[in-house]
Amino acid sequence: MNKIHVIALACGIIGILILVYGILTQEIQTGIVFVFPFLIGTGVYAAIGIVALLVAFLLFSFGWMLTASSQIEENQDITTKKKWHTGGLILIGPIPIIWGSHWKITLLIVILAIILMSIIVGTMFVNGF
Repeated sequence: MNKIHVIALACGIIGILILVYGILTQEIQTGIVFVFPFLIGTGVYAAIGIVALLVAFLLFSFGWMLTASSQIEENQDITTKKKWHTGGLILIGPIPIIWGSHWKITLLIVILAIILMSIIVGTMFVNGF
């Protein structure tokens, strides 16, 4: 993990915390259409939270490309030098779809899914579902 990834992680956490604060102060409204959760906000907290998440996504993508290009420049074969473990999470409403190439990654993603679903359900109850 390079410095850009650390900054991206910090921006992502700050963005999520700002959005949660906006939801708790009722500046941001939450809801569900069919099984898809959404946020509605016109205030400062909504704007700053969304921008922070967008910056986090862009920085993480840029850091990943920078890491990959530096490894290519050093003539290292990424697939043979390091063993990569990957996984993913797709939340379709209340239904998490989780996959992973190693049990530790899968367990980490299950914990992340439980935390995210708890935040979503908690904010829905705070705002009166």
